[in-house]
Amino acid sequence: MIAKNNYGYTLVELMVSITIFLTIAFIGSDFIITGFKTTRFENEQAEAVKIARDAMKTMVLELKEARHSDGTDVAINTAEQQNIIFYADIDNDGQTEKIRYFISGLDLIKVVTKPGIASDYSGLGATSTIAQYVNHQGAAIFSYFDSEDMATNNKYDIRLININLSINVTPTIMPDDFTVETEVHFRNLKDNL
Repeated sequence: MIAKNNYGYTLVELMVSITIFLTIAFIGSDFIITGFKTTRFENEQAEAVKIARDAMKTMVLELKEARHSDGTDVAINTAEQQNIIFYADIDNDGQTEKIRYFISGLDLIKVVTKPGIASDYSGLGATSTIAQYVNHQGAAIFSYFDSEDMATNNKYDIRLININLSINVTPTIMPDDFTVETEVHFRNLKDNL
């Protein structure tokens, strides 16, 4: 009798091997894709927070220098929760510029208007986006206080401004907002000396 050679794989063994291989490949690729998404999100969030901190630093330096403009008797023109307009010489050219910070959607916008003839600020200003992904949903960015640290909306009494920026690249998913906050005292408007 001739001996039968039974070397090789059966169809069942082959199907089980392919199923195990595909399951491991799917789990591995899902792990890699999730890792890339997480890394991308972390990088975007870190960049957005860095930009917000830089914007905060710029706002603090400019607000500290707030002063009366040549054509008005106020240093702060408008003081609202998501909008501030003030006067300062931010480029050290001897002229007082009108600076506006406000929220438009998820962007923090800065508008600088140079003085015109006779300190007229009616010209178009230079507009720039200084921070993105600002997730405030109507909450206050600017809070105003007088020399007694009492909340005020009177632009003549403001001596301290609290600035609060909540940053979130993806507000619909975790993690929560990253908050950048500071307070600014005016150098040129002190009345406690």
